[in-house]
Amino acid sequence: DPAFQRRGFGTAIWDRYLALCDHFHAPAVRMYTGEHNVASATLAARKGLTVALRTVEGNLSLDTVPLP
Repeated sequence: DPAFQRRGFGTAIWDRYLALCDHFHAPAVRMYTGEHNVASATLAARKGLTVALRTVEGNLSLDTVPLP
């Protein structure tokens, strides 16, 4: 929600998440986000995460496909 962006909520959540990962000795930490989500990518970079994989998603509208 844009009204809550840049107010430290995401950072607080990530700080807690990473502390739990450290506590439980997680072998890896992943974050999935949209490529155009600049706020999410910036937060991830500040927390030391790097891009490991880029994928492409798609949507196929079936509105014009006749039902059997």
